[in-house]
Amino acid sequence: MMGPVSSSSQTTLYMIDFGLAKRWNNRKSGTHIPYRDGKAMTGTARYASINTHLGIEQSRRDDLESIGYILIYCISGSLPWKGLTVGKNKQEKYLAIKNLKVSTSLDSLCKGLPDEFAHYLQIVRHMKFDEDPNYELLKQFFRTLLKKMGSVNDSHFDWISQLGIVSRKSSKISFKEVKFSDLPVENNRKALSDNSSCEENKENT
Repeated sequence: MMGPVSSSSQTTLYMIDFGLAKRWNNRKSGTHIPYRDGKAMTGTARYASINTHLGIEQSRRDDLESIGYILIYCISGSLPWKGLTVGKNKQEKYLAIKNLKVSTSLDSLCKGLPDEFAHYLQIVRHMKFDEDPNYELLKQFFRTLLKKMGSVNDSHFDWISQLGIVSRKSSKISFKEVKFSDLPVENNRKALSDNSSCEENKENT
């Protein structure tokens, strides 16, 4: 969720809905949670890491792998295992998703995308359970990609222009005091339609 328009946090992306979140370390000692396996599937199968499908306790590496799938889905509009209709129940469907996820090469998964996406997933998929992620390196992949594409991180997000609430002044952005409900109906509908493309469906696939 983005910060309120015209606030100091208007370009800040907030992570919300921590219903399934848990600590990766002990609150008091700071030690990493222990490795476990034989766990049931937890989370949304479409974006779940391969290790999650294998029943292994989730850690930071799994969050990073899921982020990779979400980015690819938002850019491409699909994933190879999206919408599978095989199986008589959820367990069989999860198994089919896992098998396809394991068998799909990164070259195939990231076809048509910049190399940085495959590099990102290559790294996070090979992380150890309790390994400290190199967040700076992973972020640098996409900072470098932004420069290669000739773009600037000016916080001028696509959806802001679509809602018609942004005016450009030099390289900075100034926002008008406009409520979502005050926008034209056609803009409201388009914004809702665009947002829904990256939302998870109710079937948890």
